[in-house]
Amino acid sequence: MTSTSHATDDRRRKTVLFCPTCDHEGPIAHDWLECRVDGVRYLVCPDCGSTVDRRTSHRPRPPAEAD
Repeated sequence: MTSTSHATDDRRRKTVLFCPTCDHEGPIAHDWLECRVDGVRYLVCPDCGSTVDRRTSHRPRPPAEAD
């Protein structure tokens, strides 16, 4: 059985991002600087400026035409 404090810690770790360079931590949606360049989203640490996450935007392909 999972204790309440353990479950709370798991939820916190899933919603908090940690900077490996300066140990800054904060909620993903509120604390990190977001930049988009050529279809790539970067999350940048507000304290040290390090890129902590990089994601490529994948757009769905149009359906193939049947011959």
